[in-house]
Amino acid sequence: MFLSRTVSGLRSQKRDGVVPGILAPLMYMLTVRVWYGRKLPAAEPFRLSEGIAALRGVWAVGLLFIAVILSIYFGVVTATEATAVGALLTAVIGLFRRRRTLTNLLDSLVEALRTSVAIFKGVRPDSVP
Repeated sequence: MFLSRTVSGLRSQKRDGVVPGILAPLMYMLTVRVWYGRKLPAAEPFRLSEGIAALRGVWAVGLLFIAVILSIYFGVVTATEATAVGALLTAVIGLFRRRRTLTNLLDSLVEALRTSVAIFKGVRPDSVP
């Protein structure tokens, strides 16, 4: 009994989020078109391969967004926990792309700890040893 109500409530929440999720971007596009219609530059045609190549540098942002949003959407984590998942995934992506080293990651964690201690102590972050 409880499970069936929970599942039907979850379906209702998912369904209720789909219409605004589709309608909002369409309304933004319509607003830009109406507001700036004559001022918009003419578009240049491009091939799909060019579009995909242009996205090559930003795949990590898309992956991060999809992972965090879907984890909340499917109820795996709460919104607060999703921030931690996002931070962890950001660190993993940075290490994977070799833009961050383990030393840089540890330095970042120490600096975050200093800032947190300063907030709890009520002092300036640069005065925490």
